[in-house]
Amino acid sequence: MTGGAILVVGGGVLGWAIAGELARAGRTVRVVAPEGDARTASVGSLAWLNASTATDPGYVRLRRAALAGWRDWAEAGAPVRFGGSLFWGSDASDTMAARLGALGCPVARLDRAGIAAVAPGLRHPPETGLFVSDEGCADPALILPWLRTRAEAAGAMHLRGQAAALGPGALRLDDGTTLDADHIVMAAGEGASALLATAGLDLRVAGKPGLLIRTTPGRPVSDAVFATPSYDFWQRDDGAFLIASSSATGTGDADDMIAAEATAHISKLFGQTDLRVAERIARTRPIPADGLPLLGRWPGRDDLSVAVTHSGLTLAPIVAACIAAPLIGRDMPHDIAHLRPDRALQGA
Repeated sequence: MTGGAILVVGGGVLGWAIAGELARAGRTVRVVAPEGDARTASVGSLAWLNASTATDPGYVRLRRAALAGWRDWAEAGAPVRFGGSLFWGSDASDTMAARLGALGCPVARLDRAGIAAVAPGLRHPPETGLFVSDEGCADPALILPWLRTRAEAAGAMHLRGQAAALGPGALRLDDGTTLDADHIVMAAGEGASALLATAGLDLRVAGKPGLLIRTTPGRPVSDAVFATPSYDFWQRDDGAFLIASSSATGTGDADDMIAAEATAHISKLFGQTDLRVAERIARTRPIPADGLPLLGRWPGRDDLSVAVTHSGLTLAPIVAACIAAPLIGRDMPHDIAHLRPDRALQGA
């Protein structure tokens, strides 16, 4: 690897995290993405930083390494909060508690009084739940600009444009411009499949619709993230709730109804009848075929790496470090051999 330019395709959290890691190591980096962040799945993410929702042991360990990276970022000024995760309902089973405990997660069984202590704003705390104390959240409206500002301060540049085709050591934009590079990092989420296909490379990534709802500000209730039978949600510092729904339809009226129902549910939980929908963001999230991240060099292509995953925001610190390591001469910080992208080749 020479000291030439690296192109990072994708202007979401993963793209800017990778760019920052490379730029701080002295590499020339350009992030290729349209102006603004409206196209990225990051903007519509709940930004729940967790390891507890994963079931594959190797994936849990990767996510826990990412949580350690988030704590490092917090020390560097990242807008992140570690208030823990509170589960109740079917997700708060003894089986889940045993599984997480065996993997080193700090999980505790709470009774009604314990839940009320974590979430004093709940009107009717459930009888029992699980609390994972080292998890947190990062406001998606704040973390993306923080990562971009930090990367640009290290020398990364934003090249405004839409990637249209991939070639050997080159990227063509939709305006016909061709960009040469020593290496290309594909961090374009769901769009990675179409771009790789232009070079005859097949990747199994599906798009799954999701809806993020932001409410009007309410009274403070808790610093925790709530994982309930109906919705996952947390409350921002300004009092607004962020609620995730997997029921997005892409249809305006239907999504409006989903957002209103979710807001009404939170209002009832906390007795805050004045909550209203302030914003709803529909995004398509990239889901690899087996649900696990696609990370690392593309087989047979020394000029190409892939970083595509559903939980891009949670994984951003460790993915950035792992993708950057071979490009800047560092040891791999985490074993990602089992996540290599060739396992998702069509027909493999």
